Amino acid sequence: MCRGTNGLLLDEDVLAFLRETNARVIFSLDGDLRTQARTRLRGRRDAPKIQAAMESGLEALMRSGVPFFVNMVFTPETASSIERNVDFLRGKGVGVLQVCYANGLAWPPEAMEEVRAALSRLAGVSTGEGRFRLQNIGSDVEPAILSNDLILDVDGTLYGDAAIFCEKAFPGLRSVYRMGHIAQLRCYDGLRRTKRENLRLL
Repeated sequence: MCRGTNGLLLDEDVLAFLRETNARVIFSLDGDLRTQARTRLRGRRDAPKIQAAMESGLEALMRSGVPFFVNMVFTPETASSIERNVDFLRGKGVGVLQVCYANGLAWPPEAMEEVRAALSRLAGVSTGEGRFRLQNIGSDVEPAILSNDLILDVDGTLYGDAAIFCEKAFPGLRSVYRMGHIAQLRCYDGLRRTKRENLRLL
C-alpha cells in the first residue's frame, strides 16, 4: 500500500501506523526553499517555516525505517533547477527519487530541452540500487496522463491517477476516471484500466 504525504502531519503516531500497515510512503517535496517558494509555496510569507516543517517530516520518516521515495515535480519554470534540487534531496539522505514533469501545462521547447539534458545526466548518476536510485528508470508509467495507477482522494473516492494531478487542466477527468468510494467497493481487482482505455476516456 502506498500513502502520500508532504510531511506536515507526520508524527510518531502516524509513523507507527505506517509501520504496522506495511505501507510505502510517497513523500512529496519538489526541492529546496527557492524552488518551493516559486511553486508550491508561492506568495506564502511563512514559506520558510513550512519548508522547514516539511524537511523535518522527511527526516523523521527516514529515521522511522518506513520505506519511502520522494516524488519531485518540476515545471517549465523550475526545469533549469532539476539537478540542483536532486542534489539537495540527495544531500538530505534521500536514496530513492521519482522525478515528474507537471502535467496540463504548455512546455516551451527550451524547457523541454533542459529537462532532457538534466535527466540524461541524472540517469548516469543513478546506480539502479544502492545509495541513490532514480525510480523512473525501468518504470512503465509513461505517458503519465494515461497511467493506470489508482489514487485515493481525501474524501475516500478512488480515481484513475490523472483525475487528481490533472484536475486543473482537465476537470472533467474526475467524473470519467472515478472508480467509486472505498466504502462501496468490494474489491480492487480489475479496477486498473489499460492505457488504451484511459486514452479513450481522455
